[in-house]
Amino acid sequence: MLGALVIYVVGRWLIAFVINLVRKVLTRQKLDPTLLRFFGNTISVVLNIVLVLAILGYLGVETTSFAALLAGAGLAIGAAWGGLLANFVILSFTAEGPVLAVRPYCSNANYWQVYFDTNLAIREVLGDARFPQPMPTYAIRQAAAAGASA
Repeated sequence: MLGALVIYVVGRWLIAFVINLVRKVLTRQKLDPTLLRFFGNTISVVLNIVLVLAILGYLGVETTSFAALLAGAGLAIGAAWGGLLANFVILSFTAEGPVLAVRPYCSNANYWQVYFDTNLAIREVLGDARFPQPMPTYAIRQAAAAGASA
């Protein structure tokens, strides 16, 4: 039991060290604070699960079934994220900025109402936050005079 306690204390210290290191690196990259917390929490959960599995393995508990369970959970979470991110897509890049498409998920009977309400909400939120609107640029070309030689 004393060995398991030592593994726990050292493991928690290492987890805190890794999380702080990752946060510092991502802060230098000027990443959004919400993403910082998300990545920090995700790394913390994964490393804590690994720590628990290491302690259980040290105590003699068979951990292969836990590993298979974690692999299945990882696959399910990845598939869920893939499906979620498919509803939000950068259609093209233009001189004014990226063109996005938002495709809300709902029943077929309510799709168009939800679609227009979502776009209205996005426009209102971005307008209230005073996001700068891109100014279109135009190039004016003057046609050559009719009698001028080339």
